[in-house]
Amino acid sequence: MRTHAILGCALILAGCAARTPAPVDDRRPQPLPTRPPVAKPVPAAPATVPPGHYVVRRGDTLYSIALEYGQDYRDLQRWNAIDDPTRLRVGQVLRVVPPEGEAPVQVGAARKAAGKIIDVDAGGVWVEVG
Repeated sequence: MRTHAILGCALILAGCAARTPAPVDDRRPQPLPTRPPVAKPVPAAPATVPPGHYVVRRGDTLYSIALEYGQDYRDLQRWNAIDDPTRLRVGQVLRVVPPEGEAPVQVGAARKAAGKIIDVDAGGVWVEVG
């Protein structure tokens, strides 16, 4: 029994004496080769913007521009011959007032229909005012 204990201790000490490191895989992402930064071409803004026009900036939508100028986005789409209102370009010049000879349409203004005054409430619902 005593020899088994001594033999067991000797094996444990022999296992601890081995200094072979465990195999380890480096799974961290390797750094990409560095390239010099490429400057993106910035569209040149027009020198002067005619009155009644707007230059599209990053983040603008046709709806937000129309709202800012009190117009309907569908009118802006028609006045500027825009097929897809989600495809605006930074630097694009848009007409934001009606062309000559076209009456402006007020968005959300009170309207009179069949002797009743109709308005649009904050939720976009038509309500009878008087």
